[in-house]
Amino acid sequence: MSRKLAAIIGGLALGLAAAAAPATAASHTMTMALHGAKLAHMAMASVKITMISNGDYRIQVDAAGLPAPTSLKVKPRRSVYLVWVIDGKHKNSAMAVLALKRNPANGHYTTNGVVMIQEVTEISVTADLSAKQHMPTMPMVEVLSSGHGLM
Repeated sequence: MSRKLAAIIGGLALGLAAAAAPATAASHTMTMALHGAKLAHMAMASVKITMISNGDYRIQVDAAGLPAPTSLKVKPRRSVYLVWVIDGKHKNSAMAVLALKRNPANGHYTTNGVVMIQEVTEISVTADLSAKQHMPTMPMVEVLSSGHGLM
């Protein structure tokens, strides 16, 4: 009898753990809308932010309505869009960056990458010179923003 009881309890615990797993994973995922700024006022994007582990986030961006960065009337001439993942709460992990790539099939700019940052408080997209930058090109050309204005 005690073996059967242990098997039932073990099965129940396993079932409860499996049922709780999706709820936990869902609580660490959020979506955010980005809105177009001055030079790309018709643009918009959706961002999916998933906490993979403490300090690691998967960032997925799908941006529509962005003009080619080379067509923006700014100097120096821009060639790439960069997604700045910003932590406005912790000074030692201020921001991380990902490059957007154009999907020729639909014209959208997308990225799907992992960044190391303590907390995501804002997302901003800028037009820049190179995908290997650690700070936005000056003068900064913001094309999409989550609207917090922390950058």
